[in-house]
Amino acid sequence: VLFYLEQQKAAFFPHLLVVLEKGSSATIYAEWRSADFKTRAVSFPAVEVLVGEGAVLNFLGLQAGGDGLFSLSTRRVMAGRESRILWVEGMLGGSLSKENMEIVLEGAGAELDLVGGFLTHGNQHLDMSPVVHHIAPHTRGDVLINGALRDKSRAIFHGMVKIEKSALHT
Repeated sequence: VLFYLEQQKAAFFPHLLVVLEKGSSATIYAEWRSADFKTRAVSFPAVEVLVGEGAVLNFLGLQAGGDGLFSLSTRRVMAGRESRILWVEGMLGGSLSKENMEIVLEGAGAELDLVGGFLTHGNQHLDMSPVVHHIAPHTRGDVLINGALRDKSRAIFHGMVKIEKSALHT
């Protein structure tokens, strides 16, 4: 799936909804790109994912906005019983990029591997806020985020792992 913004002074609201039913599997590559802009453009991409019982999702996402793009994105994932999720996210561009991500492991035995990377340069500003929420017992979640900054660019990472009392043996 490719979402591309080419018009400056524009607002862009791409939305991706993924529903995996019981026992299904999918591999999805989603890319958000834009041209370089002399004036600002804004993008509010949203991804909503429901992964059913025993389903397997491999998700690869890339945000590669051009200069002048302000991107405020939301990712929300609900993982069912015995589901497996591999989520790989890369962030490479845009003047300002803010990503809020919440992955809820609501089904017993749900598993998550979240891998992310970013590369900034110039005056870019990047802010990543992933939250992994363990609700059910026997869930597993691994998070690995790496990045590199050049020039005067800035990055903020504020991650959170929430483990509820009901998430025994997590």
